[in-house]
Amino acid sequence: MQKRKGVTLSSPADINSISEFLLHAGTNFQVFDMGRGIQAIPTQTFLNWENAAEVIPRPRQQHAWFGIVFWQGEASEARFIWFIKLPVDEQGLLVSAARNHFLQIVLEALGESLNNSEKEFELPDNPYVFKPAQLLMAQFGALCRKTLHLPACEDSLKVINYLKQNGDVSWQELSVQGIADVCLRLHEFELESAICTNFDSYPTPVKKALLESLETAALSDNVNHLIETELKKHDEETFHAALQGLHAESASPNIQRIVGEILEREESKNLDTLSILAARHYTQFTPALTKQFLTLCAQFDEQENYNGALFAGFFSDLVQLPYLRQSVLTLLRSADRSEVLSKAIGKLFSQTQGQLNS
Repeated sequence: MQKRKGVTLSSPADINSISEFLLHAGTNFQVFDMGRGIQAIPTQTFLNWENAAEVIPRPRQQHAWFGIVFWQGEASEARFIWFIKLPVDEQGLLVSAARNHFLQIVLEALGESLNNSEKEFELPDNPYVFKPAQLLMAQFGALCRKTLHLPACEDSLKVINYLKQNGDVSWQELSVQGIADVCLRLHEFELESAICTNFDSYPTPVKKALLESLETAALSDNVNHLIETELKKHDEETFHAALQGLHAESASPNIQRIVGEILEREESKNLDTLSILAARHYTQFTPALTKQFLTLCAQFDEQENYNGALFAGFFSDLVQLPYLRQSVLTLLRSADRSEVLSKAIGKLFSQTQGQLNS
């Protein structure tokens, strides 16, 4: 991590939020929501979330996940990154006590920087930091550069030449980061036609990397068709990558149809498929699809002898999403749910009651 220059912070007593800390430090910053996919977040929205003035729209595992990039002066100069996760309460609001504890750690770790301009913006290990997996890190880097109007990474040129089948670039020379940057800029690099034409000739590792990285891109009809074609092949090597790459910000009748078809297939009873559907396609869940999804979770839980733990995990994850909360809660009073779903819900409540009484 590079050292900062000439930063002056206000007194810790004046700092009541992460946003205030970064502003008082004289930095510019950009926040990315990393809970379910990656999205750039306006500064005011992040401040509202910090102050529990708005619910967290995309929590995961009862936490809000953020990537925060900050810098001084021009965005092309030294930049610093924090990856932090903060707990969310049962109402979907950020837990202020946890945010304050993290802020206390920040101020204690960087306390000397109030008077020492050479102190780095580096934090000690603490319960609120996390390290993204390789793919998520690559997607974050690509979106960060594009959001800050920075050029794509150096490896992008090799990826472009390979996808266009120009020269003698080997697929082993391609980096995950280069593929992520290129997928986010398909239109800019005029690559959509080349990918659609050459996709079947790419080796499986390249297909998977492309499909996974497309989840952050704005997809044309042709690229969407390519992804749907891969899903229909039922190829075990690329199916989950294609399911991750398929996406829409809001409800899409076409994707809802695809999700419904996937939920009807027996081979969808596996943790990877269920996890991707919940994490990436929850915005497609109508009340009917929500019930269908949780029924499949209940069946898989029973089949694999998870004793209710798997179903409880998905149920608690989905009920915290503002988009799905009402649909999930309605199932608790539904009279037409299946026997396996009723049994799973009953076990969930009995286990919860047992924990409260213990």
